[in-house]
Amino acid sequence: MPNTKTWQCTVCGLKHDGDAPPKTCPKCGVNSSKFIKIK
Repeated sequence: MPNTKTWQCTVCGLKHDGDAPPKTCPKCGVNSSKFIKIK
C-alpha cells in the first residue's frame, strides 16, 4: 500500500501503519494526540 501513513507514539515509540493513528496506543495506552506522522 504505497499511500499508507506511518504513525509513531511519542511516549513508547510504537509504530502504527494506517490512514490515522489508533484511538489509544495498544502498548502504553496514551491517546491518539501523542502520535506523530513519520511517513
